[in-house]
Amino acid sequence: MCALRFAGPIGLGLLVLLIASCATDQDRPLPPMPSTYSPELLAEVLGRKHLDFESYPYGVYAKRSAIELGEKAVPSIAEVLHNASNDEIRRNACTALAYVGGPKSVEILKDCYSRTGDSIIMMGLCLALSSVGSPTDRQYLLETVEQYLGNGDSAESGPRYFDRSTLYALGVVREQQAIPVLEELVRRQDILSFEASQVLRWIKRGFFAVPVLENPTERDKVILAVLRNGLENTLDAQTAHLHEVDSNRSWLRSPDGWEVAYTDDNPDRMPRVRFEVFISSDGQRALCETGQTFGFLAGVGYDYVLRRDASEWKVVGMNMTWIS
Repeated sequence: MCALRFAGPIGLGLLVLLIASCATDQDRPLPPMPSTYSPELLAEVLGRKHLDFESYPYGVYAKRSAIELGEKAVPSIAEVLHNASNDEIRRNACTALAYVGGPKSVEILKDCYSRTGDSIIMMGLCLALSSVGSPTDRQYLLETVEQYLGNGDSAESGPRYFDRSTLYALGVVREQQAIPVLEELVRRQDILSFEASQVLRWIKRGFFAVPVLENPTERDKVILAVLRNGLENTLDAQTAHLHEVDSNRSWLRSPDGWEVAYTDDNPDRMPRVRFEVFISSDGQRALCETGQTFGFLAGVGYDYVLRRDASEWKVVGMNMTWIS
């Protein structure tokens, strides 16, 4: 009390401001999410300064717009990419095209990369390639890793930028021919060896078995598709026990696949996982934002882009969004 009395009203006011600034995001009112999805509004959002695809509301809106609009958004995003005045806007446009995916997005990103050699565009391209997964696209991803390792050279535009987006795309399409180069990447103890070991485990393992839920919602079906693909984390490679936030479910991953358990009380238990699912109005595309927390300041987040294949959801893209 003595310290506060000595500080006087100004010092006390500063202390109140300091305490208020330490409030969590949940304690602060958030601006509203735009209520409509249009190519024009998406283009305007992508051109904003300091846009972060994990920020609310505009970053989240950009991702969801890409999912909702699909290929209808491609011309507007391509124009933003063409007119981008800085790397930030260029990255936003490439990421949006990757979330839309499909042949048109891939064609635009390939053409742009062949002309510029821009590493930002290459990251978006690799994320988009898994959405098509044609033999040509798989070969392009494989050659990118081979070039990085110094084992090959593409007939196209010279050396390609390489990062984890290439590895995750190979994992999504389960490219068996990538096993030798991934094993070499792991042996080299490279900066991306950890991601390479994750993807290598996916490809060798195949898809994970998932439980049959009683009366599953569309949200449940999207989550099961993500689990089937492989919800990656930094826990033990063989087993993982994740408590689902805002749910009484827990997910247990064993060598045989995923199992589900139900509890009466599951508040803030560690480790935990949060699923934020957005499904397009036509029910054909979905985005599953995942965040896993293993302890204090320890966690990782991934976005999964999905498309409906007949009556089932299928993961067609994956992007690491944060890690701590």
